[in-house]
Amino acid sequence: MSCSAVTADDLINTGGTVNLTLPADLSQANAEVVLQTDLSNVMTQFDPTSGALSFTPGTSRLPINIDYTVENIDNNVVGRYRHTVLVNPLRIMPLGDSITHGIEYFETTDLPPQPMRVGYRKFLYDRLTNDEFAIDFLGQGGQSAGEAAGLVDPENNGYPGVEISFLVTKLEEQLAEDPVDAILLHIGTNNTPSDASEIDDWLD
Repeated sequence: MSCSAVTADDLINTGGTVNLTLPADLSQANAEVVLQTDLSNVMTQFDPTSGALSFTPGTSRLPINIDYTVENIDNNVVGRYRHTVLVNPLRIMPLGDSITHGIEYFETTDLPPQPMRVGYRKFLYDRLTNDEFAIDFLGQGGQSAGEAAGLVDPENNGYPGVEISFLVTKLEEQLAEDPVDAILLHIGTNNTPSDASEIDDWLD
C-alpha cells in the first residue's frame, strides 16, 4: 500500500489532472502494470510499462483507491498493489516525542520491533480513512516511521526523548516550510516532573 496527496493548488497547476507513477517493482523483463480498478471514465493517459497514470478526479474529496498488479511476459501476476490518492486532504501534523513517533527511546525487551512502533498514528489513520476522511499526515523531510507496520502515511514530527524547547523549534521550522491544517500535539512527558516551566513557554 502507498498513498499520495493532491492539493487544490496542484490541480490548478495541472488543469484538474492528477499525474502520478504507480509504485511497483517492474524489474522483471517486460513486466507491466495492469489496472484492476476501472478508471476508464476518468483516465486521460496510462503507460503500463512505467505505471505513469493521469486522470481527472472530479469534485469528490473521498480517497481514491487504485488497485493494480504487475504481470510478467507470460501474464503471471508477480505483485499486487494498492495506491490511495487523497484529493485536497486535511493536512495533519503529528507533533511530539516518542509517544508520537512510536516508543523507541527506552530500549527494553517488552517493546515491539522498532519498525512496528507507530504510537497512536496507525490506529488513528486507519480509523479516519476507514470512515472515508481524506487526510495527509505531514512531517519534515525524512521524518517518518511505521511503514513496516502497515501505516500507509508514516510522516510525522515525533522525536523520541526530546523536551519542549526542541519541539518549539521544530514547529516553527515546519510551519515556515509547509503549513498544516491541524496539529496533533503531545508534549511535556520528558519535561516533568523535574521541570515543567517549558510548558508555560509553549502556551505563551
